[in-house]
Amino acid sequence: MNLQSTDAPRTRSSYVARVRAVLSHPRFTWGAAALAVLLLVPTIRLGFQADDYTIGHIVRGDSGMPLPKSAAFSAVDGDPARAAALADLGILPWWSAPDLRLAFFRPLAVATHAFDFALWPTNPVPMHLHSLLWLAATVFAAGAAYRGLSRRSPFPLWAAGLATLLFALDEAHAIPAGWIANRNAEIATALGLAALAAHLAWRREGRTSFAVVSALLLAGALSAGEMGLGAVAFLASAALVFEKGVVQKLAALAPTAIISAIWLGIYGLGHYGAHGSGLYIDPGSEPLRFLVALAQRGPILALGAWTPLFSDASNVLTREQVWGFAGLGALVLALLAALFAPILRRDPNARFFALGALLAGVPAAATNPSNRLLVVVGFGVSGLLALLAVERFSKAADASPRRAVVWAVPILGFFHLIVAPLMTPWYAASIAQLGEPAARSARALPAQIEGRDLYALNPPDYLLNVSFALPIRATEGLANPRRFRGLAAGPIAFEGVRTDERTLELTAAATADRGYLSGPLGHLFRSEDRSARVGELIALPGFEATVLEVTALGAPRRVAFRFDRPLDDPSLAFVRWQGERPTLWRPTPIGQRFTLEPSRGGFEALVADEAEHNQP
Repeated sequence: MNLQSTDAPRTRSSYVARVRAVLSHPRFTWGAAALAVLLLVPTIRLGFQADDYTIGHIVRGDSGMPLPKSAAFSAVDGDPARAAALADLGILPWWSAPDLRLAFFRPLAVATHAFDFALWPTNPVPMHLHSLLWLAATVFAAGAAYRGLSRRSPFPLWAAGLATLLFALDEAHAIPAGWIANRNAEIATALGLAALAAHLAWRREGRTSFAVVSALLLAGALSAGEMGLGAVAFLASAALVFEKGVVQKLAALAPTAIISAIWLGIYGLGHYGAHGSGLYIDPGSEPLRFLVALAQRGPILALGAWTPLFSDASNVLTREQVWGFAGLGALVLALLAALFAPILRRDPNARFFALGALLAGVPAAATNPSNRLLVVVGFGVSGLLALLAVERFSKAADASPRRAVVWAVPILGFFHLIVAPLMTPWYAASIAQLGEPAARSARALPAQIEGRDLYALNPPDYLLNVSFALPIRATEGLANPRRFRGLAAGPIAFEGVRTDERTLELTAAATADRGYLSGPLGHLFRSEDRSARVGELIALPGFEATVLEVTALGAPRRVAFRFDRPLDDPSLAFVRWQGERPTLWRPTPIGQRFTLEPSRGGFEALVADEAEHNQP
């Protein structure tokens, strides 16, 4: 009995030592990167999804508009003339905010797409492989940064390896690495974490060349996408936490501040950012609205970062449910604060990871919560989890783990080492849940539409079923109409009547308090504070829309569409959605009413009640 009791701790100690040796191996990062890629190899079968078609449409130059390749992420730039041209084609709906801007500064990401579409313009498989290479680069960069911190006790080399593994298995990588259009997030993170690794080497060794390399890598990260702001957060955190005096802090911050100032200048002078949209908030121009959103979205994003609950779930909840979800996130944050408080007090590495993760999460609140926005945040979360493991398995005699740590390590380890990798392939494939129905509906448009003006009466969603339709059909070599516009949109019922030879009225169901702006993406093109007015008239070439009635929330409910020719004119064509499929609709006789049942897109598996869907 004594022999058994003596051998058991020795066996456990030997096992822990072997695990530490593996995690500390110089080539462990290679294995972590390979594992991350292996989890997402199935995404090469996803093909093109949603925005992929639009990006290709622009960089190939077949969009039918004089758009430069650089406009792949900035076509809606707030220019009224360009907005009018996009609305004429039907890319933007007639109800778009007049000053709508959805323009993002991502020239490096655009360059990678231009490269892809130049070499294999209709083959998405090499494009997915390209994205997976950036995923591997992201894990390598994270590993280099963690190992750069490993010289700071008590963050041993094996903890750096564990943090790298946790980061590699984070499901936040799933969509950025698996959706071609979202590749920019992995590029920005890879270059941003490489900038952090170079910064740590500079402060450790004092070589100015490392500072220059760090600044150049940060510039690359910010030119790849807004996710680069997360790197700014961790670089600032490193300077604030690790440097001793004010002068040293300012010196360490200088390269980051210079590059960030240049980026802000380009962003402002180039009129990048978001304006007039209900899904995107520009913190600079709408600070109060952003702070309210941050109070709600911040805790929800924390749920996505720390637990198996996806922050994306908040986008299909009612207003009341979303605040409850945020409350749950606040509770989780409070418990985490209590768990990590002793580590934060004694270990600057913990303060660095925590501050960096908090700051990196702030820009993510500028749009609806999604785990795909948490790639950079995951660097800090993984570091904190590794430090928790250090406390749990410390050899120091005076460092017996707290009871809370003994319980937390297996629970959080299960979440991040078991559940996360199991969920990663499913989460990556979730983009097809929206993209595939949109592609099917675009392919199903009737053959009689070529060269005509096509109008959709009741598509499930404007972006997915109208905006993407022309790029999808162009990519697949299908005939396109001259223009394709949606009159109404949303998975709700409509009642229609032809009031005269040229006029059609469509009325949203009384139960749909968001009227024409119903659905999870209903406010993409117009924010809730841009209320429609009774009598408001919007004119486009070929027809004009007059708002006759609005909902209590200020959304159009009843609208009259007057065309410049009879509805029966052969140059016009109409489609209605019956379920998930668009079919030709022949205009009814004057005065005859008709009903359009709720249409179906890709949200039905996610949304229980579209009419009460939340858009904070």
